[in-house]
Amino acid sequence: MRMGLLRSKNFDYWVYYEGVKMLEAIVYVVEQIDGDYANLRRVDEPESELKVVARALLPESIEEGSRLKYEMFQYSVEEG
Repeated sequence: MRMGLLRSKNFDYWVYYEGVKMLEAIVYVVEQIDGDYANLRRVDEPESELKVVARALLPESIEEGSRLKYEMFQYSVEEG
């Protein structure tokens, strides 16, 4: 396990992470929307388990099949 410093406008956070570079963007596809949650699949690891994420953390415009980029602890719709 590694530790890295994440700086925001008002705070500094020490973050523990494993297996993925902390600042590397990860691309997901929305496989299924189930009420207040969405099931996401990593594009670069399609055989991995689905990641369940609360819809409150995701952009409002998502729908099944949308591609999301996860970077700096935020999700955004990937254009193109």
